[in-house]
Amino acid sequence: MDENYKNLNHRARQLVLATTLIRDACETRLEINFKRDLLSVQLYEHYYSKSYVILYYILTLINLLTIILEYPGNIWINGKPLPYYIPLIINLLCECYFYYRWYIIYVISEKKSLKSNISFIATIIILLLMTIDAIIYIICHELNFSNSIRWSRALRPILLLTFPENRRLRAAFFNLRRTLIDVLPVFGEFVLKTIIKRKKKLDEAFHLISIITSNKQLGIHQNIFLQLMHIVKPNYNKDSLKIIFYLLNKNKSGYLLKHEFERLTEYMQLKFEMIEFNPFLIEYDSQQSKFELYINERLNDLEMNAENELKKCGLENFRKPGFIMSKKLLDEAGITEHSTKKVFYLKTDNTSIEILMFRMFEKEIEELVEDLTNKLTVPKLKSHDPFSHI
Repeated sequence: MDENYKNLNHRARQLVLATTLIRDACETRLEINFKRDLLSVQLYEHYYSKSYVILYYILTLINLLTIILEYPGNIWINGKPLPYYIPLIINLLCECYFYYRWYIIYVISEKKSLKSNISFIATIIILLLMTIDAIIYIICHELNFSNSIRWSRALRPILLLTFPENRRLRAAFFNLRRTLIDVLPVFGEFVLKTIIKRKKKLDEAFHLISIITSNKQLGIHQNIFLQLMHIVKPNYNKDSLKIIFYLLNKNKSGYLLKHEFERLTEYMQLKFEMIEFNPFLIEYDSQQSKFELYINERLNDLEMNAENELKKCGLENFRKPGFIMSKKLLDEAGITEHSTKKVFYLKTDNTSIEILMFRMFEKEIEELVEDLTNKLTVPKLKSHDPFSHI
């Protein structure tokens, strides 16, 4: 850990810290006032990692459900109740993980803020009481005291309210103690504090990664923003992040100013649906396809030259490389589709001129195709039946 800290330069450490602060603002992780050194940031991200948070909820649920196994229990094995040490061991394993998470908070937090953090103090008090109760419970069983009960089981649900992960649940219980008249002011205060804390974290992140622009203002360049947000939101693709950047960057300067960056959390709530769009805009491939050669040949039979007909419509230089054919160009040429049911999706270069010619000579081409189809469907004479043609 120390070696990694030495290898990272100051700019890289600022980028790591800014990434954490932005993720805090986007995911509303506002409970822990962690220290700004690299070790604390890494432990903080470790604390909030998805796998460890899921493990916390699983162990919390298991810890609550062990009451089913404890005395007086309903589970019997071979006519005897379940041994007392089985639920006890499960409880101790869960409590060890709770101690571990509490210790991480203690290591990474500013000590001044911990003194006034009631949830932090309540967590360690409850864990100590549960541990003391477990020791007393073991002693009572070993000394054959009858009907010994885990009195600390009533404290287990309280752990749902003390850890930072359950901030919303804790806030809900806190609001239930208020009267109906006080609900809206309390909720408004909660929202306001959340906004202020988010703004504070984003401001700190902004000053860590911002640079001086040509207008002598602090701003975040687009490349830095994309690189940073790719770390914060790896499930977002680059196009979505570019859209968010352009939405934030009202002045289109390529730099996000402070007041623009502060609205990041609002735009991160947007949901983007990626669709495949096939526009009618393709560069013409100078190499002719077999279909085009066949159409040209048949049009010449009809005494219609494709190149001359295109020039009459204002479409010139279509043989030259770099020629771009768009729907607007076709509309200006007065070439319209004969049937609204026909839709063409251009996916390769050599189809552009084919579609263009098909739209111009659709009637003639359909007649040629019909003639060809009729020729193929004409019944052939059977060689073994000399009288079949009579």
